Amino acid sequence: MPYENPPPADLALQLDEIDRLIDDLRFKQFETLLKLAENQIKRGVDPLEAIGRVRKTLRTLSNFS
Repeated sequence: MPYENPPPADLALQLDEIDRLIDDLRFKQFETLLKLAENQIKRGVDPLEAIGRVRKTLRTLSNFS
């Protein structure tokens, strides 16, 4: 049975859904990193250092996307 390509409108909907899922994932990653920074601050880490760690992690993650 040959593979059939989806019609363009269906493909556009699929791409929109993929974009939405990627945005959700990025937001959840960012939210998680902020929670980690908050926990570090509660443990006594300097707030600027904790934020710097989050920024470094975000840069690392953006290099992989």
